[in-house]
This record gives sequence, C-alpha cells and structure tokens, in this order.
Amino acid sequence: MAKGHYQGITLALLGVALYGCPIDDAQVGETSSSSSGSGGMTSSSSSSGSGGAGGIGGNGGAGGVGGVGGSGGAGGVGGAGGSGGMGGACPVEPGLPGSCDTPGCPACPVLVMFGIGTQGGITKRFQSKDGWTMETALTEKSADAPAFVILPGQKAGIALLRSSEGATKDRIRASTWTEVGGFGLVMDVGANVMTRATPGIAASSAAAHIVYQDVSNNRYGYAAYTPGSGFSPTNEEVKVGADTYSLGDAAAAITVLGMDPVIANDGWNDSNLYTQRRAAGTWEAATPHDVGVDNSTPAIAALTSAQGPELVLVFSRSADKQLAFLTRKGGTWSTTPVDITDAKSTDPALLALPSGDALLVFREVATGNLRWSRFDGATFSTVENLGAKALGKPALALGAGDAEAELVYVDTTGKALHARLQNGAFTTPVLVGGTNLVGAAIATNL
Repeated sequence: MAKGHYQGITLALLGVALYGCPIDDAQVGETSSSSSGSGGMTSSSSSSGSGGAGGIGGNGGAGGVGGVGGSGGAGGVGGAGGSGGMGGACPVEPGLPGSCDTPGCPACPVLVMFGIGTQGGITKRFQSKDGWTMETALTEKSADAPAFVILPGQKAGIALLRSSEGATKDRIRASTWTEVGGFGLVMDVGANVMTRATPGIAASSAAAHIVYQDVSNNRYGYAAYTPGSGFSPTNEEVKVGADTYSLGDAAAAITVLGMDPVIANDGWNDSNLYTQRRAAGTWEAATPHDVGVDNSTPAIAALTSAQGPELVLVFSRSADKQLAFLTRKGGTWSTTPVDITDAKSTDPALLALPSGDALLVFREVATGNLRWSRFDGATFSTVENLGAKALGKPALALGAGDAEAELVYVDTTGKALHARLQNGAFTTPVLVGGTNLVGAAIATNL
C-alpha cells in the first residue's frame, strides 16, 4: 500500500437517482438532432445502388387473319421488366472527406457541444454539410470545464458540471441528451453529491461511468448513468474492503475497458500514480506506479487494437511537467515510463481512435499553445503545433463522419473554436461561439 493513497475512514453517503425531485432546476432548452449514420467507428456504412432499368416490353403478336366474319388475333404480351441493380458501397473510407453526405455514402453523424462558464454557457451541434447550428443558451454557471458523453448506439447521453452558484455550489449537476429532444433540464445528480473539480466520464454502450472527487476529503466517488433508468449508484465510494479508500490531490481520469471502468489518479501526498478497475460491481485493489507524478489529472484511453496494448496512460511529471506514458498489455502494466519528446503539460487529453491508435492533444505549460501527437501502440509521433492558444484542457471526440477526430477548445477570450483531424492533419480552427466560457465538452452521436 503506497503512502497516503488510502485512509481508513468510514463514510456513508445517501444517493438519490436523477429521477428524484430536482433542486433549483434550470431549463436548458431542447434541440432537435434527428440525423443519424455511422462515422469514425470500426465499420463503414454502404448505400444501396440504383435499380437496373426494366426490360423493354415485347411487341404484340400479329393479329390472326380473320376468317369469314372472324375477328383479328389478340396482340402478344409485353416482355417482363429487368431486375434491379446491385447496391454499391461508399467509395470513400470513413473518416475522410467525402465519406458521408455525398452520393452513395451515408449521412454524416452529429457532433454535439456543451460549453459552460461563470456567466452561463451554450449548447450547439455540428454536421459537416451545415456547420455549427442550433445554439441554445445555458443559465447554469461553473468555474470548471464540463464533461459530456453520448453512449455508442444509444442516441442518448449525459452532460455534467460542477455548479458555482450559491444554493447548488460544488454539486454535480447533470443534463440528459437525446437525439430527438436535445438537452433537458439541469438537475442534481443526487442529494448533496459534491465534487472539488470536473468529474471524469467515459461511456460504454450500456452506461456512462463517472468518477469524481469529494469536496470535503479528497476521496473518489463513482456514479453510473443509463438511459431510461437514470443514475445508480450516485455516490459509491471507490474503496477496497470495509475502509480502504482511494484518494488523491487532483481529479481522476476514467476510461472503459470492455464494460469495466478503469480510473487513474495521482496519489494523496505521495509521488505515485494509481490505476484501479471496477469489475462485476467491485473495485479491485489499486495498482501503484512510482513515477514522480504531478498533482494534476492524467489521461487514460482504452485502445481498440487486438495486437497492441489495451490501455495507454499519459501523465505529467512533477519535477518538470514533462509528459510521459505507460501502457498495459495482457493485464500487465509497463514499469518504466517513456517520455513524449517536446511535450510539457498538465492538461493532456487522450482519445482512442478506431484504427487502434490514440490521439494526444495538450496545452503546453510555457506558452498555452495547443500541441498534438499520435500513438501507434508503441511510440508517440513527433509533436506538432496547432497554432492556437487555449484557456485549459482541450476536448476530443471521434470524427463526425468525414473526419477522424474532432477538437474543441476555449481560447483566451472565452470563445469556443473547432478543428478537425482529416488526412493526418488538423484543419484551421473555426469559431463555434460562446462568451466567457471556461471549457467545453463534445461527443459524436455514433
């Protein structure tokens, strides 16, 4: 057991499902998002081809010669029509320009944004053919970036924020999202479920998994959300046994491996990095990594390649803010961190890609510039500049059809901007909008 990662104290919290009575509910407004289609995942959609032209009807037979007083013979029957042609596949691979909303290809899926700030926020949606549309104002206020996921294949999601307003200050507030109705009311996750920072969130096709840090004692709590059932649990303690709790100096990161959530966090008053899995409803013992970690939130992603590692974990080193990484393969973590050259940050964002790679985007400590690199299962590529400055950690999502990945960040003026990873490079950022935002979260409806 590493120094300071656990402490034996019994804490009981009472969880109330999202469907309970809301406290200080705020109307977000509803948007309609009815477009669907595949995008950025492992399989491509194909559209059927046009049917073949029908055959030309045969000429009628010649009338018989009338006998004395007889009638002419009946005309021949026309030939049968030809069969329809075979369906054709979209000629462009998913994730590339022209792979959706073009003839023979599926519709582009929708990218959804939830942005928040100290004066309120906005929600908005993006589709390749229309750009950013359907802006709706948020009255909720927060000094921390939000979190948002859409469950794959479920056409439903959940956005979370840490409230900065009087009666609800520090409470975790949530707004459900559906493809048909958009965002709903913002409500408390449970009775007095509070957090010190932005909750971490990750989704499987079955549930959204949430990890947060208790506002009073730095312990980690867990909640889960399923469409149709709401939140259950709302405030499960991350612990092993009766009184061995997990706690740290900063908020934890979370991913989903198979159907199991895995969290990563810095230790409480120690230099260890910890990883911990929840399997079959029970938290396993945390694995310590003696790496000299910074007191900041790491980034973790579950990879899709069957040959490479199943997890990659990026963290900031305390001494110099250097980013380094560990991997887990076959259930075993690597023991020696590998530095990511020319990468110093305390705000890394990591996204697993359908190809089996992972995308890293981070805000550089010294300059505030956004920089990025790609992980191929073994190494990170040469770090590249995005030519943009960010206020905090960027947000990443799988590509909305004709891009491999989507990036949204808040610039130093409090406005949200959007860039797309296409053909191995990011496009020039375009303005999304917002005023006095502190952060944004995005998800693609796949």
